[in-house]
Amino acid sequence: MKHPVVFRGYGAEALDDQASPVLVKRTELEFVEGVLGKLRERAPRQELGEPLDRVSGQLKLRQPLHRAFNLVVLEAACDRPGRPRLNPRLIESAGFVVRRVRNNAQASLDEGWQRRGKTVLGWKPLGAGNNWRIDPDPARRPTLGLPLVPHAVPVGVQQALQRIRLEAEPGAESVTPLFVAPPDVCEAVGRTVLFGIIPVTSSEFREDRPPETYDREVVASLMPEFLRAGSGTYQVHGNDLNLTPKDVTDAEEVGLTGSLGLFILGVRTLHSVLRIYGDPRDTVFIGYLNQIQVTLNGTDRGLGDYLEGVASLLFDRRKEALTVELPETWRLPDNNLAGRLVDEATRILNAHFARQSVQICRFEEPGARYRLHAFIRSRGEDDCPPELHWSAPSEVFTIAPWWESGPVHTIQLPDLKALKGLKPNVAFALPPDLANLLNRSSAKKLKDGEGSTDGLELGWICSFSLPSITLCAYIILNIFLSLFDLIFQWLFYIKICLPFPKKLLPPAP
Repeated sequence: MKHPVVFRGYGAEALDDQASPVLVKRTELEFVEGVLGKLRERAPRQELGEPLDRVSGQLKLRQPLHRAFNLVVLEAACDRPGRPRLNPRLIESAGFVVRRVRNNAQASLDEGWQRRGKTVLGWKPLGAGNNWRIDPDPARRPTLGLPLVPHAVPVGVQQALQRIRLEAEPGAESVTPLFVAPPDVCEAVGRTVLFGIIPVTSSEFREDRPPETYDREVVASLMPEFLRAGSGTYQVHGNDLNLTPKDVTDAEEVGLTGSLGLFILGVRTLHSVLRIYGDPRDTVFIGYLNQIQVTLNGTDRGLGDYLEGVASLLFDRRKEALTVELPETWRLPDNNLAGRLVDEATRILNAHFARQSVQICRFEEPGARYRLHAFIRSRGEDDCPPELHWSAPSEVFTIAPWWESGPVHTIQLPDLKALKGLKPNVAFALPPDLANLLNRSSAKKLKDGEGSTDGLELGWICSFSLPSITLCAYIILNIFLSLFDLIFQWLFYIKICLPFPKKLLPPAP
C-alpha cells in the first residue's frame, strides 16, 4: 500500500478514526438524490435526513412499506496528518454487511447471514479470534493459518484439501454494495463519501435448518386429562349418558369448562392437534388407546374406536340427530401406558412439524437486533492484491415489523350515486364444481353445509366491478369491527374518521 486508509462515519472529527457509520432516514421517493442534495449543501451529519426513530433509547429502522428509506454514509481518508480524502481511484470495491447482535458490547460475537455455495446457512457465528474482520467473500480471504494447497499434488487432492479449508471457515456473507458519491459531491464536502441503502426486508430464509423437535414435557401437558396416568377411573359428567350436538354447543358457550368441557377439549386435541383420526388414521396411537376398554350397553369397546365416534359428532354438525352414548366410567391408563401415549404423541407432532416447518425470513425474527459493518478494498501497489479496511460497527438497531403504523394510505371509494355506472373490470374463472355449488345452492344450504356440486361439467367466467367489491368489503369490515369491539375494545385505536370539506364547483355563468 502507498499508505494506510481510514474508513469511518461521514463528518467525523479529524482524529476520530473510530467514528461509527452515519445512519440516515429519508421519506421521499427520490431518497438518494435527497441525501446527495444535502451533501452538496454541506449540511452537517445530523441534517442529512429526518430524525431517527427510537423506542426506549433503542434505534429502530422502518421499512419501505412505512415510506421510510434507510441509508448509511461513510468517508474514506488517508491515514496522514489532517486526514486528507482518499483518491476514489484507489477504491477497488466497497460494501457492508448487516449482522445480528448477540452482545451489545462485543461486536466480535455478531452473527453473519451466510451461504455456502447455493445453500443459505442463515445466521451463523463467525468463529473465534479475528474472524469477524475477515473478508465476506471466501475467494478473497487468506488461508487463516491453514496450509496452502501445493500445486504439485494431484488435482483431486487439491480439491479435497480446498473443500476442507473452506468448510473450516465461515461461509460467504451477504454483502450490500457501497457507492462512491459523484465527484461534485465529494468536491463540495472535501471528502471521499460512500453511501449505501440498508436492507431491512428479505425473502431469504435458512435452507439447511435442523429439524426442531417438541419437548416431551410440553407434549405431556397437551394430553387430555383422561389419558394421563392414574390409578382410578374417569367419569365424563353427571348421570346423563347421552352426548348431543346441543350439549356440545352449550359447553362451548361456557368456554369448555367442567368435566364435559374438558372431555370435548381432549377429543379435539386428539382430532385436530395429533390428527389421529385423519386420513390415514394413526393406527399405532389408536391401538394404544384400545388397550383401555369402555362398556356401552353391556358391550366392551376400545377407547380409541369409541372416541372416533365422539370426534365425528364434534366435527360434523350436520348430523343434528346424532347422539353418542357416554360410558359411566373407564379406567385411567397406568404409568407405562400413559408414557407410551406421550412418546407416540411426541413422534406424531414431530412428524407433522417436519412436514410443515415454519420458515422465518432473514429479518423477521421478533426482537432481533442488528448492526452493520462497512468495509472498503483499496488497491495496492503494482500487482499486490487489494487490502481490506473495516469501519467501526454502527449503532445497534431493531427493525419495525410490517404491521407498525406508517403513513396513511387513502383508498377512494365510489359514491353511492355512481354504483349503477360501475362496469365489471375483473373476472373470476370458476371450475365446474365451484360453479355448481354456488349456482345450485341457496344461502341457507351453504350455511348448513348442504350445498351440492352436482350438475353440468361446465365452467363459468363471472365478471364484477372491483370498486363495488371494495365497497362491499369495507361495509363488511365495519360490521365485524363493531362486533369484535365488544371483545377487544379496539375501535377507538384502529379506526379514526375525520370529516373533510367537499368543495362545490362555482355556478355556470
